[in-house]
Amino acid sequence: MFIDFFKLIFSKDFVSNSKEIISLLRRSKEWRKDIVKFDGTFSYGNQIESTIFIDRSIRVLKEKGWEEQEREEVKFIMRELFQNSFSYGLPSKEYSYVNTTAIITSTFIQFSISDCATNFALLAELQNQGAYDPESDKHKGLSFINKITPEFYQDNTTVNTVVVIKRQGLRPLIVEKEGDVLLFKVGNSSYVDDRNCQLFIERLSKVTPKGKVIIDFGAARSLLGTRQIREIRQSLIEAQKASDLKIAVCGLEYAPYVVFEYFEKKFPVFMSIEDALNFHKSFRRAK
Repeated sequence: MFIDFFKLIFSKDFVSNSKEIISLLRRSKEWRKDIVKFDGTFSYGNQIESTIFIDRSIRVLKEKGWEEQEREEVKFIMRELFQNSFSYGLPSKEYSYVNTTAIITSTFIQFSISDCATNFALLAELQNQGAYDPESDKHKGLSFINKITPEFYQDNTTVNTVVVIKRQGLRPLIVEKEGDVLLFKVGNSSYVDDRNCQLFIERLSKVTPKGKVIIDFGAARSLLGTRQIREIRQSLIEAQKASDLKIAVCGLEYAPYVVFEYFEKKFPVFMSIEDALNFHKSFRRAK
């Protein structure tokens, strides 16, 4: 039963399958005790009530042991999405409504918000805000949400719905720029499921052809040796072939030797980011 549950909550159909989720939860007394679900409907004129919705959610997170930084991140996410809906998602300030659902447990929170916005494309807006460009000066609320958690997507089955899933203790992928080198820092347990692994691959595909890339696994100790890391390696190989990327890998000192060897067969592997950066510098001088 628990295997079915986890497959369901981390699927793209999580929102549309909410009834099935609750059904699964009810079969387990422990999960029934852990879950808290809030629903809300808000008009433009009662925005103050949305702050109460947020405060109640954050209070539950605190009761369930979430750290202050993560609670603040969730508060920012909810406030930003509420503000966007009130500002752009209500064609009629008198007759349009914002509908929200928060499903909260000790391990994750899912927040979904629906409004009447038309022609809104989340991915296009993220790209417009420079969400995938570490040097962009266009970052706004949505692109900051995208940095906090990669599980941020749009579901327009019936109405405009934006969904965020934030999992306790899991940090997002960090993308930084070091000169002309793009640095991907794979956070601890950030990419432990198929959806997040795919997001990593999608972000990698946006790198400029013939670009220089470093993949740092230094914080990904619990990820090393899993099926997902093999998929990441394969995606690196494919990206390198398709775009002529120059890829270096570091942060494998805690990996089993077989994993280290697995990467070394295809990529230059270094013990530190500095060594990997020096490799790219020497490669550029030699060229």
